[in-house]
Amino acid sequence: MCLYFGPFGAASKVKLVNNLLVAINIAATAEAMALGLKAGVDVDLMIKAVASGSGGSTQFGIRAPWMAQRKFQPVQGAPSQLFHYFDLIRDWADSTGTATPLLDRAIEVYQKCVDMGLGDTHDVAVLVDVVNAMQRKKS
Repeated sequence: MCLYFGPFGAASKVKLVNNLLVAINIAATAEAMALGLKAGVDVDLMIKAVASGSGGSTQFGIRAPWMAQRKFQPVQGAPSQLFHYFDLIRDWADSTGTATPLLDRAIEVYQKCVDMGLGDTHDVAVLVDVVNAMQRKKS
C-alpha cells in the first residue's frame, strides 16, 4: 500500500506517530504480561482472549507469546533502536506543544532495559523482564 501524505516530511511525521504507538504498545504489553504471569492465569488462554479482544493489538499478538515463552532472540526489534525515534518524537512534541505523558513513562522502561544491558542483545519482548524487575509504586 502506498499513501501520499503531502509535501516532503509529512510521511516522516506519520512514521513518528506509528513508532510512538509501537513503543507504548510494547511497554503496555510487557506490563500486562508481567501481571498475568505473576497472577498465575492460563497465559496462553489469556493471550488468545486479549489478542482477539478490544485490548489486543498487532504488537500484543506478536510479542505476548514471546514474552510468555521468554523468547527474546532472534532480535526482531531491539529496545535501543527506538531511542532514535524517542528523541525525534520529543523534539516534534516540544515544537508543537504536545504533552506525551505515556511516551515519557515508556521511555523510562526502555531506559531501564538499556541500563540492565538488554537494549541491544534482546528483542523488545524482554521488556516483560524489565517490568518484573521494577518495584510497584504504592499510591
